[in-house]
Amino acid sequence: MDFSDRLRQQMQSRGLKSITITRATGASRSSVSQWVNGTAKPSGVNLTKLCEFLQCDASWLMYGEQSLNQTYPPAIPIARSLMNNAATETILGGTRGRTFRFSFTQNLLYDLEVEPRNAAYVIMEGDSMEPVFPGGSILGVDTAMNTVTDGGIYLINHEGLMRIKIISKIPGSGLKLRSYNNVSYPEEEHTGREAKKIEIVGKVFFYASSLT
Repeated sequence: MDFSDRLRQQMQSRGLKSITITRATGASRSSVSQWVNGTAKPSGVNLTKLCEFLQCDASWLMYGEQSLNQTYPPAIPIARSLMNNAATETILGGTRGRTFRFSFTQNLLYDLEVEPRNAAYVIMEGDSMEPVFPGGSILGVDTAMNTVTDGGIYLINHEGLMRIKIISKIPGSGLKLRSYNNVSYPEEEHTGREAKKIEIVGKVFFYASSLT
């Protein structure tokens, strides 16, 4: 039994049609058709919504593992942060801001080569990384990846401000910070003592955003 077999099993046991799945998840009809036919599999937010609607475990649905009766995958708590160029209300993992829970199984994290204990999630707010990461996007951060690779996207703690930036190294142990919205948020260069004020919290390995 593969993914599509398990999906059809859940749909048949609940008397569901493909159009119902489309409405519940917000995925396109063609995407749902591909899931049912076994030519594609859901991921990210689509997978989360599908499992919540079917009330099944993502590891079971994707891989046939764990109990069918488990309602959702184990969820990882995430903190809502203001990650633009203004002050933030929430430090990663803090409790001052609103707390969300995002369902993502250990198996899926392993597929992304991320150790579950190193995974953290934050909610993007502000427009500094639009159009790639619009406000409300869920960003997955691997906190073990805190050594800069040129062109990587990182969550940084910049003197108490939590920010998402594209980072490159510059001579003299400096850092260049860029935003996708480079019209409103010009490139920044930090060298010497200023660069040391930037803590690399982790590297972004996943994101999901709504089209609405």
